[in-house]
Amino acid sequence: MNTDYADIDALALGDIARRFDIPVKRSGGKDHVPCPNCEPDGTDNPHHCALASDRPVAHCIKCGWSGNSVQLVQAFLKCGHKEACDQIRARFNLPGGNGHARQVYADSLHQLAAVRGWTVEALKALGARAEGPCVVFPMQDASGKEAGRKRRRGDNQPIDGKKSKTDHGCHNGLIGTFPLQADGPVAVVEGEADAAALVTAGFPGAVIATPGATPGQRVEQALQAVIHGREAILSPQNDDASRAWRDRIARILLNAGCRVKFVPPAGGKDIDERLRHEPDKAGALEKIMAEAIPFDSSDAPPIVEPAEDDAAPHYVTATALIHDHPNLREPIINGIGRRGEVFNVVSGSKLRKSWFVDNLAVDFVTAGLWLGRFQCVGGRALIIDLELHRGTISGRIRDILAARGLGADASDLIAIESLRGRTVDTDWLVRYAKNIGPGVFDLAIIDPLYKLLPKDGDENNNVAMSHVFNSLLQVAEILQAGLGIVHHLSKGDQSQKSVTDLGSGAGAQSRACDGHLVLREHATPEAAVFAGAVRSWPPFDPFCLQWQYPLWMPAPHLDPNDLKKPATRRRKPEPVEPTEPPKPVEAWTAKRFAAEFVTSEPQMKAAVTGAANVARVNANLAERLLSQAEGMKLVFRWKIDKDRHTYFANRQQPSTTGGVD
Repeated sequence: MNTDYADIDALALGDIARRFDIPVKRSGGKDHVPCPNCEPDGTDNPHHCALASDRPVAHCIKCGWSGNSVQLVQAFLKCGHKEACDQIRARFNLPGGNGHARQVYADSLHQLAAVRGWTVEALKALGARAEGPCVVFPMQDASGKEAGRKRRRGDNQPIDGKKSKTDHGCHNGLIGTFPLQADGPVAVVEGEADAAALVTAGFPGAVIATPGATPGQRVEQALQAVIHGREAILSPQNDDASRAWRDRIARILLNAGCRVKFVPPAGGKDIDERLRHEPDKAGALEKIMAEAIPFDSSDAPPIVEPAEDDAAPHYVTATALIHDHPNLREPIINGIGRRGEVFNVVSGSKLRKSWFVDNLAVDFVTAGLWLGRFQCVGGRALIIDLELHRGTISGRIRDILAARGLGADASDLIAIESLRGRTVDTDWLVRYAKNIGPGVFDLAIIDPLYKLLPKDGDENNNVAMSHVFNSLLQVAEILQAGLGIVHHLSKGDQSQKSVTDLGSGAGAQSRACDGHLVLREHATPEAAVFAGAVRSWPPFDPFCLQWQYPLWMPAPHLDPNDLKKPATRRRKPEPVEPTEPPKPVEAWTAKRFAAEFVTSEPQMKAAVTGAANVARVNANLAERLLSQAEGMKLVFRWKIDKDRHTYFANRQQPSTTGGVD
């Protein structure tokens, strides 16, 4: 037997505790764990043992119990000394007793099974697979498709401080022994660890795990659909979050016609901890399941469902929001719009804005570059036209396809809904979208907006336009497509307005959408300037387009700042009465300066230049002219008594003592 504990003593006691899932709390600069000797005090946080930072010793500050690393593990696992040593070495992958070599595992799946006391077969039954140093647990939705992935390290070390982590860009789902058995009870637990422990112990039925105590509505609905009408046995953990999980899962399963029982936690341990060190896991599991009691819905708070006006709060923390939505929505037109977003296309009257969006539809379905610079992802497009005859629409699409050299492969991907002559509004459009459903179209275009306004709607009313755009946002969400709205410019000069101020009506029509695109006339005939303000993309600079029937083509040779301005009437100039020519301005000279600003009585220099400044002679010129006048003997310096200032006069200072004569 190996009696050398140097390898174990070299490990931090806090790391050992965490590796064995012993709760660790940081307080007073030290790690603390629950004392294995103290009686439970009925709280969820009985941390009494302080872990020394300089040596592997734990000491209870309440009852006085002390122990080293091995003794702490031995007390919590309720095992012998040798087993505690072996467990520590196994979980840290240290060489075994008597000099045995470090354990080598076939892969991370076999390593996790050995470290946690699970069987490899149990992990595989849950769909787990090895991926490098991690084990991946797939999560599936109600239809059986993989919705996301959770991963654990094979050595059971934390990932970013957590036991397991959901991959970025994934949705939560169910982890279980799929496909489920046709009959028998279904055990429902909080995480993959409890599920692996139940399958390892040979639970006589299906096992399903939710990803944690707050799995979300998507997982709850999938759970209802998967085990509808069956017997469910819940195994919650021993904390407030787990009790809330038990109550909510039990209620929704009762609503799904299930018969629900739950296993009360014993001694603050979850099902994995209770089974981990049992030599007869099957027998221990049978006893645990015998403890299950029917769930009494009267003891649990009712599930708060959204009110009819959808006023129930649904806020989440920023951490949860970032986790659930790590990426922006899928682009449909790079630089312009995403799936579920609404963007306006605003243009002046008769500026061929319908041709403009028809070109967009063709570029989109062929995954082309719209306007020569915005990459479309491709897919199916729907044009809802409320203005043109079917024959007119047909002719335009046919001419665009011919000009592009395209045929039925492209036209089959464009659907037309002609509503000319029908009275519809945005509320009708929401019902129309629901009848289509999501995933049928990737881009929808509505041309024009004013035809969808309510009967008493006013496009200059912000409240009315907010309602209109709320309905349009619903349409985009229902279809899960990008939604383009054709609108018209207001009257008057548009060249001096900002992009978001363009468009007829209230300001809500530009603020409520995700992109506001504008087509304005260029000073050059048959040309336009395209500009936009986009919410989820970097801004882009305006650029020019040229109309070449039936296409709008890039025109890089034109200046986007050269917008067309409205013509103005020129007034005839009124006759001007002849006036006398202005008198020439007399230049300043040293002689003129001395005559106007220097007197026979001595004045300080500041008084002379100050008088010149009042007469609009700037300071530098005044200094220069005064110096020139002194050099020409037109002015003279004076010194008066002991005064330090310099005086000037147009006569010399007398030589007699006593100052001025």
